[in-house]
Amino acid sequence: MARPKGRKTSNTKMDNVSHFRLNVVLEEEVEELFETNWELEVNKFDDMGLKEQVLRGIYGYGFKDPSPIQAKGILPVI
Repeated sequence: MARPKGRKTSNTKMDNVSHFRLNVVLEEEVEELFETNWELEVNKFDDMGLKEQVLRGIYGYGFKDPSPIQAKGILPVI
C-alpha cells in the first residue's frame, strides 16, 4: 500500500527526541515510586538454586556471571 504524498513517517529526528524525553521523564517518575524490601544480591548463577537444566542453558549461551539486574532480581522473582 502506497503512502499518501506529503505524509511524514514516524522515524523523524523530532519524533526520536520526543520519545527520548518521554522515556527520561517516565524513568524519573518510576525511580521515585520504586521501593524494594529485597537486599540480597547473588553474584553467581550456581548460588541461585536454579535447576540444572536452566544452568546448562545459561552457560550454554555463554553467560558466566549474572548482570547487576539479574544478581538482584532473579531470586525475588523465583
